[in-house]
Amino acid sequence: MSNLSVFSFEEKEVRFVGIAEKPEWVAADVCTCLQLSDTSKALETLEPDEKGTKNVRTPGGEQEMLTVTEPGLYRLIFKSRKPVAKRFQRWVFHEVLPAIRKTGSYSLHPSQPPTLALPPAEQRLKTLVEAMKTLAEITGGRLNPYMEQQINDYAANLLADHNRQSLIGTEEKWLGVVNFAESELGKKVPLKGSHYRGHLGTWVRTFYPHLGDRQETRLVNGVQQPIYVYACHDPAVAAGLTKAIEEFFAHPSPGAALRQAGAFASKKAVVTA
Repeated sequence: MSNLSVFSFEEKEVRFVGIAEKPEWVAADVCTCLQLSDTSKALETLEPDEKGTKNVRTPGGEQEMLTVTEPGLYRLIFKSRKPVAKRFQRWVFHEVLPAIRKTGSYSLHPSQPPTLALPPAEQRLKTLVEAMKTLAEITGGRLNPYMEQQINDYAANLLADHNRQSLIGTEEKWLGVVNFAESELGKKVPLKGSHYRGHLGTWVRTFYPHLGDRQETRLVNGVQQPIYVYACHDPAVAAGLTKAIEEFFAHPSPGAALRQAGAFASKKAVVTA
């Protein structure tokens, strides 16, 4: 019997089975989230090491279920042409994988201290690169540009964060306000409109300047850009960001409030991802 951890994506269960060195998910759960109606057919094009079977405990007793490994998971994401695939991919990269790096296990809220170590960042990046190569082969290089860019940004920022933490030897967590809002609070920060992401960053810097003014260069849409980042490992800063973000989304016209506060008097060439 394998270890079992359950994640929730848009009120759908996604069961993780296996060990940290060889992560596997229940294929039917992944296909349900990605709106792939035929699990067996979806797994036909996967390589033998990208899928498998595990005995999983269910309400009806122990059952043998089809599973997908990490490269197999990436391939299923790209196989789905549904809009939900983008959201699922973002959930995996911004919630599931960060939780793994933080806790050392595939559990968002472990009930006991984790006992399994997370594979090194270099190993995870190698797996990601191999999955991308396989996807390029089976699709003839016709990958969704948005998804491809998100993966490239994720991989580059993961390696940069790993190298930085290796140098300073700490578990610090520096995030941009949009990243914090989406990955930690579950908000969807739009690219345009009255509550778009640029206004959110300006809101925090204008009304909560005490939270910090540190800048780091990060990949945003494939371009290295300076962004404001905050010490989210500090409970006081995390609480302040949470309050600022909730106030921002509760305000009927944050842009008007920012103009009244003179926030747009001088334009700063810094993004807020």
